[in-house]
Amino acid sequence: MTRTRMTATLTAAAAAALLTLSACGGGSGGSSDRQATIDSLMQEISTDGGMTEEQQGCVRTGLEGLSDEELTVLKDGENDSDVPADLQDKVISFMTNCLTQ
Repeated sequence: MTRTRMTATLTAAAAAALLTLSACGGGSGGSSDRQATIDSLMQEISTDGGMTEEQQGCVRTGLEGLSDEELTVLKDGENDSDVPADLQDKVISFMTNCLTQ
């Protein structure tokens, strides 16, 4: 029971961190910009040390599956309301999957 509650708390915290990042500025397209955006998002959500390397790899894979536009919205969104509900659902879904493995 505690593990389930802890996993749910960790999932919620990580998803909230990803969805409420501070604006980081824009950039033009390109794979290096895309990778930099993913690296920035990963740094924001993994700073508390609560995820295993396997979970971090899973989350990175989830982020890599998002479009450039979706990554930009996550990076630049200052509030949950800046992130469309369908994108929030997508992120919460893969984060929950990754953190409950």
